[in-house]
Amino acid sequence: MAGRFAAGFGLLLRDGAEMAKQYPSVAVASDGRPVVQRHLAECVEQLRWAGCHVIELGSVPCPALPWSIEELEVDGGLYLGNPAENAHTAGVRFFGGKGEPITGLTSLRPICARAEGTLNRPVRVSGEATRADAMSLYESRFADSFHGLRPLRFLLHTTCRPAGVCLKRLLAETACRMTLQESDRGIPGKSLPESGGHFAAAIDDDGRRCRLWDERGIPVPFEKLLLLLVRIICGDEPSGRGVVVEDGLSQTLLSAPKQSGLIVRDCGSLPSDVYTAMVGSGAVLGADSTGHIWYGEPGGRVIADALGTLTLVLGKLSDGDRPFSEVLDEETAGF
Repeated sequence: MAGRFAAGFGLLLRDGAEMAKQYPSVAVASDGRPVVQRHLAECVEQLRWAGCHVIELGSVPCPALPWSIEELEVDGGLYLGNPAENAHTAGVRFFGGKGEPITGLTSLRPICARAEGTLNRPVRVSGEATRADAMSLYESRFADSFHGLRPLRFLLHTTCRPAGVCLKRLLAETACRMTLQESDRGIPGKSLPESGGHFAAAIDDDGRRCRLWDERGIPVPFEKLLLLLVRIICGDEPSGRGVVVEDGLSQTLLSAPKQSGLIVRDCGSLPSDVYTAMVGSGAVLGADSTGHIWYGEPGGRVIADALGTLTLVLGKLSDGDRPFSEVLDEETAGF
């Protein structure tokens, strides 16, 4: 099944490819769990069979895939991971040529139609398979932020092992100390083992979602975290800057930034809806009701990235020696 969906995606890319480009290119990555490896091998072979060149990125957090798509100038991406946070399942995500998520029935139907029909091979010779170091590309996005951090101690629970590996490497030359807990299963939203440090965090949904607990072990409300990030990114005068939020998020979340001059736009519930709204408006932040925070990157990239959230929080806590709970209260009081 995974192979047929990959072949359907490859045929879709071929149908839309320019005449001069005989073999579209696809970046492929996974979360590295043993359960996904046989599916990954089948996806690679079926993409090649469908007439696509495949660039294997290895085991990386899912946000590293859309980040790398433009860097590598490929036509699409496929990620095999653990979106359901279940040790025995694998889920596949598709991305377009600018890193845009392909989600929703309307967008996925063309892939499914090709996968469910008769697969007619469009080329005589299979596409090539090469490798690229996506982790280095991805880490370069954060490198400048991991300098001057104070000696913070925190617990990280993650269902995305590559995210933990990436964070370990970024923290290696800093004074921060992280206790890492890796698991194939997520944790309930209100529970996390005592961290004994300055805060605790959970990175799940293939590295796309970050949840936080303060130094007392109390969960940080999503609305408050988003307001803190608005403050960090936009500063004291956010007037004219844009934030996109999914319809249905609390009115408190919407009204507080508007009072400070921030431009807040609503969008639909699908990842592709958030992406489209942010690209169209040039927004610096986005949020949906499932707890993802999206970042508008230089060059027009829009990515839901847990490590982006954690990086900003580490930097903010390093501005002084205030406890996390005080930072949250003081920095969001003006909204």
